[in-house]
Amino acid sequence: MKKTKKVLASLAIASMAITMIPFNAFAAGVVPTKTSAQIVSKGGSSQTVKLKKIVTEFMSLRGYLNPSEKDSLNEAKSNFLTAVQDGTLNGATDGLLTDQVVAKFQAKGITKADANVAIIKSLQDFQAILYASDDATMVSALVKFKTENGRTFRTLFGDDLNVELLFDYMKATQDELQKEIKTEIKKNPYALFALVGGSGTEIEDISVEWLKTALHNVSDRANSKYNIFNQKFADIGWNIDLLLDTQRQVGVVIDPSNVAKKALAMSVIRSQIQCRINGTMSDPFTPLTLKKGDNKLKLDLSIKGIDTGAYKIAGLLAWKTDNSAIATVAGDGSSINAGTTKGTTFITAYRMNDSQVETNELIRITVAVK
Repeated sequence: MKKTKKVLASLAIASMAITMIPFNAFAAGVVPTKTSAQIVSKGGSSQTVKLKKIVTEFMSLRGYLNPSEKDSLNEAKSNFLTAVQDGTLNGATDGLLTDQVVAKFQAKGITKADANVAIIKSLQDFQAILYASDDATMVSALVKFKTENGRTFRTLFGDDLNVELLFDYMKATQDELQKEIKTEIKKNPYALFALVGGSGTEIEDISVEWLKTALHNVSDRANSKYNIFNQKFADIGWNIDLLLDTQRQVGVVIDPSNVAKKALAMSVIRSQIQCRINGTMSDPFTPLTLKKGDNKLKLDLSIKGIDTGAYKIAGLLAWKTDNSAIATVAGDGSSINAGTTKGTTFITAYRMNDSQVETNELIRITVAVK
């Protein structure tokens, strides 16, 4: 269990980034209400540059999702909107409406009932960020969050949490997580695949626990400059454990089987595997273009930042092609051959003896034969 927790470090990074950004940077009024193109323009501030990087890194994971996984994310988003409308989400967020929170709102002339509405509204807009399908949609959702939830943020946390401290906090946590994951995978490089066949619930449990550990490690130290986040939470009766528990409770309502959570986890696991074809890096966004008759293109897999192919990961997986007339793959994943028919097909790899091929798919290579 300890080793598999480390494998989800990158998932924790993404989850933390998307969880922390709305309640701090954007609600605090950092992002101007401009179009997404203006926001990510080259002439932006250092804060905008950091924003663009975070958005790009998070959205890059979408390229590793297969069609059914994208469907599961869309279903969770739809379920969330339904739960807001019919009131079934209220119980999941009750823990956030502490006496201190109510007092903060009442001091601004806002009733307890309206305070609850404001918090649910912020969570609703947060989901629009989490389930954004492309960069522009995500930036638009971030701007919407800022313009419609700024008052809620300032009521809860005041004006003295600046965005630079937030980004530094995220970077510090990322550094610690990366250090841990590299140490652990060096001990057992095949631990990367340990969760692939796990249930959505197992992935949920591990990702939540690891995110909790990471956040505590960075912010709990008495001499840490990030301890201010703990202090701000304590002022309103919140803490890291409560926030993550609320996140879990929301998941119970909108993603009861945790298929959306597993989809995100699978995208992260896939993103940690590097694929080289004849020594050239390949990625899920760029089709491999071949000529008819091209054969035995060498295929190598490795784990990012850990090895250069020495662990022979490809040989541990089962491989298949959707159309063998267009392209085939060696049984041990060592090479790709072009077929005799022009067209586009997919070559995929999954765990050996794995019956759920699409659900537990690890590698997908698009091959176009001209």
